[in-house]
Amino acid sequence: MNKNIRKILSFIPELNRDPFFILEGNGRILYINKQGRKLLNITRTPTIITDYFEANTKEKFDDLLDKVVDLQGAITKDLIQLILSNGEKIKAQVTLKVFEYEAKIILFCTIISKRYNINLSRINRLGIVEYEKQKVIKNKALLEILSKVQGLYPLTFIAKENIQNLSNKIDEFFWITDSNGKFILVNDYFAGSLKLKPFQMEGNNADIFVPGFLKELNYQIENFVKQTLNCVVLDGFHFGEFGAMENKEIIQIPVFDERNNFQAVVGFSQPKNNGNILIQEEHLIDDLYNIIRFFPKPIAFITSEGRVKQTSTEFCKLLERKSDELNGLNFAEILPVSLAESFKRFEKSTDNQRILPLNQQLEIENQGDFDYTVYLTKIVDTRNQIKGFSILIEKVEYAESLQHLISSRGKMFEFLIENNPQPIYIYDKENLKFVEANNAALDLYGYLKDEFLEMDLTDLYNPEDIQTLISSSSDQEVEGRFSKPFRQKRKDGTSVIVEISKINFKFNDRDAHFNIIKDVTESQELEKKNQLYKAAFDNSNDMIFVTDPEGIIKYVNSSASELIGLSKNELETSSMTSLVVDADRTILNTSVFQSHLKEPVYLNIGLKSSADEKLDSEISATPVLDFEGEVESFVIIGKLKIASVNQPEGEEGLKEDSSKPAGASSQLESVFLSGVFHEILTPMNVILGFSQELTEGVENLNPDQKEAVEIINQNRSELLNTMNSIIEFSEIQKKKDEWN
Repeated sequence: MNKNIRKILSFIPELNRDPFFILEGNGRILYINKQGRKLLNITRTPTIITDYFEANTKEKFDDLLDKVVDLQGAITKDLIQLILSNGEKIKAQVTLKVFEYEAKIILFCTIISKRYNINLSRINRLGIVEYEKQKVIKNKALLEILSKVQGLYPLTFIAKENIQNLSNKIDEFFWITDSNGKFILVNDYFAGSLKLKPFQMEGNNADIFVPGFLKELNYQIENFVKQTLNCVVLDGFHFGEFGAMENKEIIQIPVFDERNNFQAVVGFSQPKNNGNILIQEEHLIDDLYNIIRFFPKPIAFITSEGRVKQTSTEFCKLLERKSDELNGLNFAEILPVSLAESFKRFEKSTDNQRILPLNQQLEIENQGDFDYTVYLTKIVDTRNQIKGFSILIEKVEYAESLQHLISSRGKMFEFLIENNPQPIYIYDKENLKFVEANNAALDLYGYLKDEFLEMDLTDLYNPEDIQTLISSSSDQEVEGRFSKPFRQKRKDGTSVIVEISKINFKFNDRDAHFNIIKDVTESQELEKKNQLYKAAFDNSNDMIFVTDPEGIIKYVNSSASELIGLSKNELETSSMTSLVVDADRTILNTSVFQSHLKEPVYLNIGLKSSADEKLDSEISATPVLDFEGEVESFVIIGKLKIASVNQPEGEEGLKEDSSKPAGASSQLESVFLSGVFHEILTPMNVILGFSQELTEGVENLNPDQKEAVEIINQNRSELLNTMNSIIEFSEIQKKKDEWN
């Protein structure tokens, strides 16, 4: 790492916890920490950060980089979906900040994956209690360890080893931090949950292993413990990527000397107490209120008289009010009417906690989906007297599931499914009954919706095609990709060829298949025609060339290769005009390649063979147009003029006197016979080629099939002999006329 990067890093506080990158303005990675390498699966020297994302994510991330550079400030995007180049999907909070150093734009990028996040509704109990070991600690082994820590602190090497061995025997988190917040001791269970060894954590600040969005809260708790020498109980907190611990609570107990000077904090986990928030000493509630300001979710504390005592920053944002404006007000003045009424009922009830659904306006929602969940909790003292209430509001993040999208039937359903131009239907995986279909699917198959939903999947297949349906069910198809083509039937009995992309999901708690249909009937027919045309091209006796708009040959058939006397490889990529005699090159260029005409052109030109023989030919050049109506290529078909075959250029043949009708008639008959042979030979070769392809494509022919193949071959030989006799007769007749 160069000096410039080191200087930049000196401006940044702790980088070890969250994936962190330093980028140039174009996204090139200058620095990356180990968490960043792990997140993006980077094993080699990093390049551009967007190289580790798939195409759509790359485009979105590039837009973010451009925006933050234009703003010359900071951008934070919450819970955007990132798809990595290996296909892994993550949801993350992305923060980008611009830093200008030596007239260069440098970007700080933090990516906090959702897998670091926790469900903060579970942090619904934050207890502050005066330190009494027997009341706080339930585990006898933990009591013994804590007593040793207090008696032996500061720990010698032997004392530390002794406590380490004792703590390794319990299946709970256990750690000790010094007055600077650094780990002195960590047991195997705690370190192992983070896939680390104790020595990898010891000596490091505990903040490194706390998610970024909880660091401020953790800092306030640490300061509170140091200043008050009271212990703190917290439900739902977690370290690193371990996640919130179900049915566990975190206890942090101060260690202090005889003069009540703070020395260290002993932290551990234990099974939690279910119930309300416990305040053992009345004067401690103010400290609790101070801590809650930094809570990373919307939360407010209400006194027993119904006055707002303290709110978190997120609570103020949600209500779009300032903290100073809210404190001291009655809850009914700040909460929506229906929520305030529910709070009043909860206040008078015997419940310790109540969970209610809210809509976007924070009103109670009793129908359909809801946007928020509110947790109402009572704060009581040791005598079970109510000291206040907490209100925690959590936004509901629905899973991006098809079931929710379909069952909600809102605007998103109409946009993505109902009015999607791609046919979509859903069927029950067990009984194959259709449960949903969009308009495009109904149009494709020709049914009304009520009719379609009375059917099952087998109704779309003819009896002879049911086997393909059964076979496809057993195939291990890649989910989300289109399958091989299947033949299905419409209501009117006509066939439709489709490809199907299938996704497994739950619909009304039953296994179902979400199917996106691609109608490939026209493309399949086009493919058949392409195969026929290719066979005709390859087996035609005519010379066939396909060129680009400038006349560079892209394809030739076998006949052209044989007549010209050059291989296909030699002809392809060469210029069409290079095969034309000098006198006709200008004609070909001006009439075809430089004409800008979009209609077929017919010409008589001379082609050159590899032996420099002139081949007088009749050619047709047909332009092929692209989707914008511009010439994309030319198909050039050339026919030899039979009368001029093998006649050297410039040689004077014996000319027939035009006054002799008999000779002229004979010559016409010769040309006619040659033309007939030529016209018959082309379709005959196509027929024979297809028959040969069909027979060769069948393995283990039965006797009847073998006999049919032999009959085809025999008739082929007879037909060729007949045609050869005709052409020989025409040649004899032609020479006879020349002698005469």
